[in-house]
Parts: sequence; structure tokens; C-alpha cells
Amino acid sequence: MSRTHLYRATAPAKPIASLVLAALWCGAALTALIGTAPGLVRGLPLHGTAAGVHDRVYLVVAGAAVVTALAIAASELFAGRTRLRAARLTGAVLLFLAGALGLLDTSRRVLRPGTPVPMGDAAAAPGTVRSLAPQRLFWAGLGVVGAFTVLVGGVSALRRWEQPF
Repeated sequence: MSRTHLYRATAPAKPIASLVLAALWCGAALTALIGTAPGLVRGLPLHGTAAGVHDRVYLVVAGAAVVTALAIAASELFAGRTRLRAARLTGAVLLFLAGALGLLDTSRRVLRPGTPVPMGDAAAAPGTVRSLAPQRLFWAGLGVVGAFTVLVGGVSALRRWEQPF
């Protein structure tokens, strides 16, 4: 007689990978936002190396958002039966959209190392940080909301996992 029916009452898989990935990206994005906040809040057009570093930081954050969202989605889809999977997948979709918008936003205007940047009033053109601040704050904020959705769904699933039999 088979005893497989005794082993089918196993607990669902824990979404640890999704939690770690979302927490890492969220920490990196919040660090980038806090580190560049003075330039974004004051609206100072950055020139030269400061503008290049600012653009490259946001390019890396946007690329990491896309990679993290795809990794979270793969983790959720291949991990097996998990609780609150829809919440974590929704957060991954928001994070992917934020990363895609961020890549589109920053890749068109990123200053490569060694690119000459004009100084003075001529540099306050539409490609400066002053006009990009609202867009960068929007997609970075959308990504943080997506990462927090993944975190809340994962922590809730972990808390609900422990149940008496």
C-alpha cells in the first residue's frame, strides 16, 4: 500500500529569494535617491563629472530593477506552491515597469565618461538634471512601491506559513 498520501500535506515553499532580491534592490534605490536628493530637490543643473555620475547611478539602478524583477518573477513561478504569490508577482511587474521606464529615461540622456559638457547657462538645456528630476523621482518611487509590495507579500506569506496541523 502506498503512503504518498501522508506526505502531500507539506507546507508551501517559502519566498525567501523574492524577499532578499526585493530588499537588496530597495536598499540600493533608496541609497541612490537619498544620495542624489540635494541635486534633485534644489534643481541645480549639474555639470561635468557630477552630471555623469548622477546619470550613471540612475542607469545602474534602472538596470538592476529590470534584472531584479525578472529574477523575482522566475523565483515565484518556479518555486512551487507559495502563498500570496499574486502580490509578489504584482510587485515584480511594478518593479519591471519602473526599471523599463528608468532605462528608457536614462539611456537617452546618459553622459558617457569623457563627454564634454558645456558650462554656464547653456548647460541648463532640457537634458540637465533639473528637467529630469520629476521623471527620475516617478520611476524610482514606482520601483520602491513595487519592491515594498514584494516585501509585504513575502513577509505576510512567511507569517501565515506557520500554522498548526
